Amino acid sequence: MKKTFCFSMVLVLLCACQPKGEQLFNGKNLDGWELIGDASCTVAPNGILVTEGGTVPNSYLCTTREFKDFELSFEFLQEKDGNTGVFFRGYIDEKGGLHGGEVEMGPHGWNNGGIFSAVNFQKVMVVSDEQDKVLRTGEWNSMRAVIQGSHIQTWLNGVPMADIVDEPLGKLSGRLMLQVGAAPTRVLWRNLIVKEL
Repeated sequence: MKKTFCFSMVLVLLCACQPKGEQLFNGKNLDGWELIGDASCTVAPNGILVTEGGTVPNSYLCTTREFKDFELSFEFLQEKDGNTGVFFRGYIDEKGGLHGGEVEMGPHGWNNGGIFSAVNFQKVMVVSDEQDKVLRTGEWNSMRAVIQGSHIQTWLNGVPMADIVDEPLGKLSGRLMLQVGAAPTRVLWRNLIVKEL
């Protein structure tokens, strides 16, 4: 009886630690995603998504679905530095114009976990030098973002980064878009999980 109780408690704790939500990437192919640009987006044999920059300044690997209010978590490893990030409520208009907000990513000093707005094309939240130290160069990092209405929050490796209210970004609708800067940018992604709120 005691062993059964202990085993049950372990299962409960394991379940509590598992991320809640939907896997955005199936680890096999790019079903559910659309590429805009000429970046290389491939699936490694171990199921990891690999994005490599092309010749255009920025490419975007976009979900085919739109997400308005959600919690997103993922892990990333920058093997070759460059401009990258995740746009939320994003889209490209018929003239090629970029819209949406972005959780910024890149090497140290590139505002990791900060917020960029393509509404007015400026950084609306810049991380401090102390926050920037949280990024682990050459290692896997975890990012979490909660986007609800105009309230935007981010965490990098469990440390709070952004916590802002931005009304223009709150009015947008669109897709999730992984930004891939031009070559030699190379970023690995895994455990992309979204939970709609």
